[in-house]
Amino acid sequence: MAAPVWQASIEDYVWGNQESALLTITNGVNNDDIKLLTLIEYLGQHLLSTDHDIRARATRFLSEVLHNIPNDKFSTPEVGHLVAFYCDRLKDHHSVTPHALLGLLALSDFKHLANGDEVLIVQAILKEVHVQMLMQVDRRSVFNIIARFLDTRLTELKKLGNDFVYGYMQAMDGEKDPRNLIIVFRCIPIIIQNFQFERFCEELFEVTSCYFPIDFAPHPNDPHGVTTQELIAGLRKCLSATSKFAQFCLPMLMEKVSSDIPSAKLDSFQTLTACAKSYDALSFSGYMEAIWSACRREVFQAVNKDVEMAALESLHHVVKKYSSGIFDNSSTASLDSSLDTIIRECKQFIQEPELRLIQPCCALLRAVAGASDPACCKVVQTIVPQLLEQYRISSQATTKLKIIDVIIGLLSVTKNTCLSTDVSHPALSIKDDIITILSEIQQDSNSELRQIGVMGFGVLVMLNGLLDAKDVDLVGEHLINGFFNDSETPVRVQCSQSLSNMSSKHSDVVKMKLMPELSNLFQTGVVPMENQNGLASTESIINMLATIATHSDLIHSIIPLLLDYIFSIGKDFNSENIISTSLQSILVIVEKTNNNHTDIEFYLKSLIPRLVEKLVKSCTETTELFMQENIVKHCTLIIRSISQVLDVRLAEDLSKSVLQGIATNDFTSFGFRTDDLELLSVKSPWRQTQLISIILATVCSVHKDAIELIKPELREELFTLATESDHGYTQTTAAQCIAAILNKWQSDEDLLTIINSYKSRLEVNLNETDQDKGVNSSTAMTTWYWVTKALVLRGHSMASEFISTMISHLGNETLGHIAAEGFKCVLMEDVLTPASHANVKIMYRQRFFLETISKISSGFQLAKDECKRFYLQAMSHLFQNVTKAVLLSELPPLMPMIVHSLLCEDTALNLSTLKVLLPLIKDAPQVISKDVDALLMQIMKLAEQQDSMVVRIAALECIGDMTSLPHHIVFPYKEKLKRFLGKCLDDKKRMVRKKVVNARNKWFLLGELKS
Repeated sequence: MAAPVWQASIEDYVWGNQESALLTITNGVNNDDIKLLTLIEYLGQHLLSTDHDIRARATRFLSEVLHNIPNDKFSTPEVGHLVAFYCDRLKDHHSVTPHALLGLLALSDFKHLANGDEVLIVQAILKEVHVQMLMQVDRRSVFNIIARFLDTRLTELKKLGNDFVYGYMQAMDGEKDPRNLIIVFRCIPIIIQNFQFERFCEELFEVTSCYFPIDFAPHPNDPHGVTTQELIAGLRKCLSATSKFAQFCLPMLMEKVSSDIPSAKLDSFQTLTACAKSYDALSFSGYMEAIWSACRREVFQAVNKDVEMAALESLHHVVKKYSSGIFDNSSTASLDSSLDTIIRECKQFIQEPELRLIQPCCALLRAVAGASDPACCKVVQTIVPQLLEQYRISSQATTKLKIIDVIIGLLSVTKNTCLSTDVSHPALSIKDDIITILSEIQQDSNSELRQIGVMGFGVLVMLNGLLDAKDVDLVGEHLINGFFNDSETPVRVQCSQSLSNMSSKHSDVVKMKLMPELSNLFQTGVVPMENQNGLASTESIINMLATIATHSDLIHSIIPLLLDYIFSIGKDFNSENIISTSLQSILVIVEKTNNNHTDIEFYLKSLIPRLVEKLVKSCTETTELFMQENIVKHCTLIIRSISQVLDVRLAEDLSKSVLQGIATNDFTSFGFRTDDLELLSVKSPWRQTQLISIILATVCSVHKDAIELIKPELREELFTLATESDHGYTQTTAAQCIAAILNKWQSDEDLLTIINSYKSRLEVNLNETDQDKGVNSSTAMTTWYWVTKALVLRGHSMASEFISTMISHLGNETLGHIAAEGFKCVLMEDVLTPASHANVKIMYRQRFFLETISKISSGFQLAKDECKRFYLQAMSHLFQNVTKAVLLSELPPLMPMIVHSLLCEDTALNLSTLKVLLPLIKDAPQVISKDVDALLMQIMKLAEQQDSMVVRIAALECIGDMTSLPHHIVFPYKEKLKRFLGKCLDDKKRMVRKKVVNARNKWFLLGELKS
């Protein structure tokens, strides 16, 4: 670069304030056209000018250049010279200081900054700069320099010792800007952990604690993004960083928890919890009584739920930390004394006849008992016997209910504490009394008491070291008896849950006592306690089996039992609900245990073969329930859930077995053979062709490698079924298989060939005008949007062509509604998911939305009136499946379409639009306000629509939320809306009337509570 050119650029910057000149110099330095020494030599005349403004501009220029070049551009000696220069500039006129700091900030990130230079920089800043006299951005530079060195050059900085600590305190003292405080708070814990600060301990605490509690409220449109929670978390880490702060921090927190401001109380308790986790046990000596009083007050008053929970957590962690002193060979007297105080005060309220405060007392005692083994033992051994005595002398069911609830709560705490095998369970001495009382409760006439008694049994069986084998047998008998013989459904449900607890700890007892009874029940068909429809008890038993199937032994007994039962009633069309419930229960069992290798092997050997055999053998019988579409779906969902978690080898073996059976009727891998079935022929009955869902559940749901086991012949048969089958479920399933193949196919060249082949053949059917070919064009459109989904998910280059065709067919009177449904298909989660090993690109929904929404809007403007609703349906599907941030960015030009969608006489479209509109009223008030007149008028009409209750409810919710729009926009409608909603109070549906009252109240209060 010619010297006069870049020199002229410097002159333009220094004298003319032309920022563009900076780019010229930066490019020259980056390209080595300008050497550093040459640049500084030329700048020297300005850097040494007698005019401090010129010196400041020249220093600023050099600093900006340093910020815009790579951080490894200069050598160590060059960086050292720059450091010396900038440190010297800090002694210059105060107007030069900010620009020197900017340069030092750039140098702090340079890779060739020599060891020792960071010490020179920090020393110069702390000595020469009065930080709090600077502007915010310059103070931020100081804190960023120090923070960067603490992160990257801590060892060197530690050489400064106390001087650094004192200097940093002076630099941060009085800082008010939240952007700077975020950095300040991040540095303090590092300083505390790495520097000898004890000499300034009190001073450091004072300059830090003056910000507590944080009351910063960011502006709603704050571009800096500093949140109150970030400041609170940063300050909390500072206050809890060292036990040496305890003597100052704990008294301050005890003062703040007495505040009348809920946020200050909440912050104080949460900070106390953080301190309890990091301070040593000795720090809390002398503060236990004050902490207990503060926590007790908040829990007893129960004014604010968040504060109450924070108080309980604080008490828990303080007692936990205090208990840890025992293991440091400290005296246990202080802990015992504190626990005695807590227990004594709680016992006073437990002994009250009214038991008004028994629940708060229980919450406090649970927090204490859960803190440590010593605390748990003392609380349980002291309080539970007292509660048992209270129970015995009580006569009212409500009182007994409260007492048993507290006992169960305290016992449940021992599950997570008293885990040591060296110490007996604290409730061991009163175990028999507890079991006796819970057993007696089962005979009580009060169902709520029986229910909580059953809950108590469920807790007991989960506790380690409490029940012996005889006790477990007794509890099991009570639970089984209650499940089969109790007259109340809530009690039976609770019995099922308690049996689930037992099965996870004592599966042998459940298997020995429950399974024979259930086996006999299913074999005989005798179902106890049938209600009027004769199904409730059967379904409850089946649901209970899914609940207790938590152990492999039970799973291997329950699933064959259920399969035998539903296969035996497969021809009874009155049993469809029972079969569906049973299959759903099997699915629940599989989903919660499919990460267990033993169970997976069992499913592959004993569950999938039996389901496949039943489906295949049933497809030739017209009186078999297992040919019903919903039953087939349940079966394939089970198979799919298992297939998704198989490793590559097992997945490939299963896929080969399925493909062999479907293609050749050779199901020997599953233990059977069939003849005369053509499951892949479009001419076969639908009962046979729908079984291609087995391919979808296995081959298309396992690892990608298995997809290429599907031969071209089979792909062709699937494509034929997808485009020519007149059975809806078969056609959709075949299209899903095609989509899975295209999504997972790994050879790009072969994939392109397959896509082009499908594309040309589908286009022929889509363009078919013959009325007799209407079915083919409809199935072609369905297949088209499934292919589109496959390509969109994997981000294929041809996806745009398929999307454009979908959008163009929104204007087709025959295919428009199917094309609109395709947008929902592309965005929803179904068979092509990460769980099914589909090829899914991140943020594909957002890209699909941005690519299509403008085209849909343009197409809507040009569409015929009879086709406009299809564009609106597609838009509605897009709105419901995209993130709020993306939607809001594109909302303003789409408002006319939203208003138009409310005018359509399409209930589903109206409802989906109202659901989209409801959150937008609060999230985009300025956009909604521009169309408030049109929106309100149409929503009022929908609120009176008699065809759909859900539309009326959604419309009323929108009307109510309209009051959150700017006051001057909605206030003119107040009287009109009050009169309208008054008429709506006569709606025949109670749920609608309730929404009317809510909306009407909001409009009545509009403007009344402005002050």
